[in-house]
Amino acid sequence: MGDGASYRGTVSKTETGKTCQRWDSQTPHGHKYSTAKFPSSGLEENYCRRTSDWTEVWCFTTDPMASARWEFCDVPVCVVGHKRHGCKGGYIRLGRHCIRLVPIPKSFVDAQLACKADGATLAMPKTKELDLALRRLVKTSGGNYDHWIGMTEDGDVDWTWVDRTRLGHYRGWHPSEPRDSRWDSLCVHYWSSGHTIDPMWDDTKCSEKKWYICQSRPHI
Repeated sequence: MGDGASYRGTVSKTETGKTCQRWDSQTPHGHKYSTAKFPSSGLEENYCRRTSDWTEVWCFTTDPMASARWEFCDVPVCVVGHKRHGCKGGYIRLGRHCIRLVPIPKSFVDAQLACKADGATLAMPKTKELDLALRRLVKTSGGNYDHWIGMTEDGDVDWTWVDRTRLGHYRGWHPSEPRDSRWDSLCVHYWSSGHTIDPMWDDTKCSEKKWYICQSRPHI
């Protein structure tokens, strides 16, 4: 597996199945990418590519909706280290996400609103890769303090991310968590218990004040 920079395949659909827009077209989405500006990126036809300013393979889509302007393609690459490409000030690039640790104690709701005001959401570590990366970040850059992430208890059914998707197969709970519900509202944070090497998920009262992690999508 390489870093994707040399990818010259003919995949022309995104991870969600959307057809890629031709690189030499400005319809439906206008953009700055051309063979003149990015001569080493192989911007041919409507094939997925990893341009020199990105860390993964992607393309613009033919979906005219602004929310679907671009998407990643299902072409495995190896991403090494933190990148800031596509992230605004205060955020770092962590894989496919822009991440910001905020060392200001807030309740879960207030933390959620603060991230929203910044054009982001509370972090949602849905994959093992992102979860482990966030754990390390909390431990090294976040003082190993508790940080809210974007998950709450959905009644007595299951846990739900703040984007309203259900908790999937991957789960990063501390070995003793989650506990039985003792409060009306339960929210999730990274907890440094001293019993594990890295902070892990723990459920607690949403009214408690903790630092928090914002997550946004890289922009083009």
